[in-house]
Amino acid sequence: MDNARVLDELWAAVHTGDNDTAARLLGRLPDEFAAGPEGTAMLRAAVEAGDAPVADALVSAGADPLDVWPGGGDALSWAADHGYCPVVNVLLPALDGQHRPAVAAAAELARAWLEVEPEEELWRRLGLPRGGTVDRRLRPCGIGDGAQLVRVTAPDGRTAESMTAHRAVLTQLEHALGAPISREVALRRALHYAEPDSCDWVESVFAVLEDIDPERPFRWAAERLDDPRVDIRRFAADVVQVLSFEPRPFQRAAIEHLRARLEAETDGVALLPLLDAFSNFQDSGPLPEVRRHLGHADPRVRRVVAGILGALPVINEPGSMSALSQLADDPEATVRTVALHTLAETDLDSPAVRALFTAHLDDPDSHARAGALGGLAGLGDEDALDSLWRLVREQGDANMFRHADYATRRAERRRPGRVVA
Repeated sequence: MDNARVLDELWAAVHTGDNDTAARLLGRLPDEFAAGPEGTAMLRAAVEAGDAPVADALVSAGADPLDVWPGGGDALSWAADHGYCPVVNVLLPALDGQHRPAVAAAAELARAWLEVEPEEELWRRLGLPRGGTVDRRLRPCGIGDGAQLVRVTAPDGRTAESMTAHRAVLTQLEHALGAPISREVALRRALHYAEPDSCDWVESVFAVLEDIDPERPFRWAAERLDDPRVDIRRFAADVVQVLSFEPRPFQRAAIEHLRARLEAETDGVALLPLLDAFSNFQDSGPLPEVRRHLGHADPRVRRVVAGILGALPVINEPGSMSALSQLADDPEATVRTVALHTLAETDLDSPAVRALFTAHLDDPDSHARAGALGGLAGLGDEDALDSLWRLVREQGDANMFRHADYATRRAERRRPGRVVA
């Protein structure tokens, strides 16, 4: 394939956001290509589209985030000014200490947005008072749930837009400059929009965790788990959840803090990380603190409870099986599905377990039916296994395929020598 054709296909990949193809095609071009004018043009197209994966492929191939664009500006300053958190995240690794002035300048561009309302600033940039239309929509950021993309359209059709993740961008750039923020500043940034899992929120959580001693951020968060303001409790719970992903010397203290909070907490958003953290720290039963939330109004909480109770050795704890049976009959299909799938993966076999699976063979939800069929298939029911694969072929669902594949392997362990297609 000649270079002209490669370039045409590469531009197509950039415009369609196909980062895998972009990375593959970049490998067919001379090493100096990405660092040249066309590489800069492609990086600009990816950055302005907010396409972090394609921008990452171009930067990894040698595109310069600080190469000046025709008319002025560069990739880093544009992404910082427009609040494109995931793009900034992939541009920063290409920079080092000699680029500190450019990183500091980008930080100031992001910081300026903290003092204005996004719509007002966008109107100002269009040189107009309020008028026309304002559109807001959630845009994924690569971490968490993303941020709001705000677009204003003037009566003459001109537009200006920005994402609302400037606090996250500023936090990233300050980290790159070796100037980490205090935990209280991180908390304030998260609470400005108070949107859990947004870019601002997630970057602030990780800013709080920047400490050589993880017990310090744990103590800081634990003190806030009982705060009367629900947004602060949610943020503190997220900090503790991240800390629970690894063994910690303060495990026993964490369990006691979380046990007390699970007794009192009713907010579903706060309960999700609290339950996960508690189950991570408390790696064996008993878990009555988890079971107490199996009737919570938020189905997301009930799903988490089902996932925890279906894990060994918790399932052997008195009360867990009856609780999981209750969740398998939940009015919310996703809760039933988690309960049935997690129970299936325990390989527990009893008349009660088989009866529970059998009762859901005609479940109106296909994923719940797959959970019931997979449970019976894993216990050696060949008809159930055949029915499960028929359902997979009918639905064409990737998650269902993985579940069927796992059920097949479990069935084969029970039937040595039998290969199930």
